[in-house]
Amino acid sequence: MKSAVSFGLKGDVVASASDDGTIRFWQLSGGQLLHTFTGHRGIIWQASFDDSGERLASAGADGQIRLWNLRIQDLMRQGCLWLEDYLAYGDLSEADGTICEDYWEYGDRVNG
Repeated sequence: MKSAVSFGLKGDVVASASDDGTIRFWQLSGGQLLHTFTGHRGIIWQASFDDSGERLASAGADGQIRLWNLRIQDLMRQGCLWLEDYLAYGDLSEADGTICEDYWEYGDRVNG
């Protein structure tokens, strides 16, 4: 059951908070599920986008308030940092080994 809904600033996405502790992001045109965030334990009472549309705040029955980063560049950068050793030393094609170059900032790479 959905407990809260928040529309993105551009009106193209909606976040639905549920009693199962998840927040789901949906594309309004077509109703495609884009992503599911987990973290709360139990019902989420409220979810709301900030004024920039880059973060979502949620509050739940578990007594937690969570801020979710929705900036794809930040999320990709974090994922690339987690994969750094694999990308540097894994059995990859040259193109695959450089897939994260655009997401690393100066000083992020230990081996770079």
